[in-house]
Amino acid sequence: MSQKKYKREILTVFQDDYISDTDSLTALFKLKGIIIANDIITCKDESASISFCGKRNDIFNIHLFFISIDSCNPNAIESISASIHNCLEQYQFSFSEEKNKAHTLILSCTLSQENARTGYEHIYETENLFRKFLSLLNHLSQPIDWFDIYAPKEIKNKIKDRMSKKKNNNEIANVNNIYDTDFYDAYRVMSTQSSSDSALSQIIDILEKINDSALSKIESIDSSKEKIKAIIKDINDQKPKSLWDKHQLNKKLKGFETQWKNLSEYRNDIAHNKIITIEMLGKLIDSSLSIRKVLNELMVDICLTEKDESNATQVPDGRDISENEIIDEYESINSIALGNYDESEVDQLQYWFFNTNETHATGVYKAMFENNVVAIYGYGNAGKFNEAKIGQKILAYVNQKGILAVGSITDNEPKQIGEIFTDYIGEEPDDAFALEVKWEAIVPENKGIKLLEATRMGYPLPVRSTFCKLYNTQLAKKLYNTILERAPS
Repeated sequence: MSQKKYKREILTVFQDDYISDTDSLTALFKLKGIIIANDIITCKDESASISFCGKRNDIFNIHLFFISIDSCNPNAIESISASIHNCLEQYQFSFSEEKNKAHTLILSCTLSQENARTGYEHIYETENLFRKFLSLLNHLSQPIDWFDIYAPKEIKNKIKDRMSKKKNNNEIANVNNIYDTDFYDAYRVMSTQSSSDSALSQIIDILEKINDSALSKIESIDSSKEKIKAIIKDINDQKPKSLWDKHQLNKKLKGFETQWKNLSEYRNDIAHNKIITIEMLGKLIDSSLSIRKVLNELMVDICLTEKDESNATQVPDGRDISENEIIDEYESINSIALGNYDESEVDQLQYWFFNTNETHATGVYKAMFENNVVAIYGYGNAGKFNEAKIGQKILAYVNQKGILAVGSITDNEPKQIGEIFTDYIGEEPDDAFALEVKWEAIVPENKGIKLLEATRMGYPLPVRSTFCKLYNTQLAKKLYNTILERAPS
């Protein structure tokens, strides 16, 4: 199976005649430990294909070199590119009397483009989960016009302008204004949601500063400070307690603003086509997954707590839902691996999540377990099955039953096989593919790890994905070992 190749194109500019052709540039690189020979560039045990050419611009008296680096190893792309940049930077500062002797600029990079796409998928999931969380929180505890009540004035003005433009363009506007707010503004709306009355708090602060003698001289006030504060306390006690206060969100969301700001900066980097390195992608995913971990746990706690305190929970559309429906709704959240993201695992992840295709072939998981395979159909190709490698681990999830089996992949090449689905869909699909697996443990249906349990263990499952990588190998291993422990002896 052919490996994916990455390319980075670099422009270097020299404002002197010391580096005037490819030979002199090669010599400069060699001085810094960068070796170019037979169209291969090598540095610090990393190597890649290289092609470059030079051109002189007589108008500005500069020499330009276009360098193209190709490799299947993303680490080689970044390492060699960084070495070239450091080499030219050292060359530039070696001229103490004159500046700007050398410049380097990355023109394009397919690796960065892929990192940006991957990063934005995480940002997209996190941003929409946060808007969902905020909408749910407020519709459960606030009047229907909560956005008008709590959102800062400048944010409401932005929304008003956008609604007006959509109306003029005959576009459909969102009923829920939180989905029209900017990325960082969404956090600002949330941070105003405490039900503690700031005006009353200010009154208390003022009264605390007024001494008794001064207070007695104020003819319009007949009662003492203590009596006024007691009245204010009574007012506060009579107000319905919001979910914000009930669940102590100020405490539970400590540090959330910093993480949200970091994610907002990464979002801007991607939007402005900045180079997204593997290290940056790792930090982006780490921030994104940390935020989603907190939000997922809070959504479950809030929904289930509110369900326990009433016969039915009202959701934004006004209907009553049962506890099972709440959990089903929670399952629809498409979040993946939580916890610390290790950038060294980008290329060789050891754990995969597989959903057994119950939607269109109910019960087919039994055949997969019996035949030591995982199988898919209806996608036209083998998809991410092609990325799996022998020896990597797999966790098999069955809808509504949880993770029921774990095993090891025993074949790199997916096989086109459709008979496994015949008894379940009434025909043998042409576009069915299977990976061979050695199941190490299969547990009874009542012993599976369901979504809610996995979340409590720290790892919400990507139940809307059919086959995907689990990035947090530590927590994936914990789930894997739990199934091994529950398997019949």
